[in-house]
Formats: sequence, structure tokens, C-alpha cells
Amino acid sequence: MPEDTDTILKHIQRGNLQEFEKLFRAYYPLLCHYALRFVKDTNQAEEIVQELFCQLWENRRDLKMHTSLKAYLYKATYFNSLQVLRKR
Repeated sequence: MPEDTDTILKHIQRGNLQEFEKLFRAYYPLLCHYALRFVKDTNQAEEIVQELFCQLWENRRDLKMHTSLKAYLYKATYFNSLQVLRKR
């Protein structure tokens, strides 16, 4: 992602769907692969990441980042994967 986190977040917070789609396309496969390391199920890994992006879009106006966007996405994927494992 060429732009900095603050710029991307501002675009997404304003409802810029194109910026959100760029973010999704850039990180979706990477995050699915990361989630797969934990849940060992491709469909479940994809579901975890899809849900993360849905929540990100739904809560875009209230987003506050204290780390990089990349770090936020990976940490959220990690915690969501652990939550799925706990439910099993």
C-alpha cells in the first residue's frame, strides 16, 4: 500500500469504497493465509477475514489506530482466529 495509514483511514472513514477495496485486495489473501495457520481450515480462515473486513467497514467512522494499519489487521485476524478456536 503506497499511502500512509492515516491517509487510507481518512478515505475509508469518509466512506471511500475504492480505497476500502484496494485495502481488501491488498491484504485479503495475506490475512487468509495467516488465519489458516491457526484454524487449519481454508473456509473458516476466509470467513474470519471476511468478517474482519465487514466489521472494519461497518465501524469505519469510529476507527482509531494506535499502530500501523497492517499491524491492526494482523492482530485482529489473530484474535478472531483464537476466538474461533475457543468456540470449537
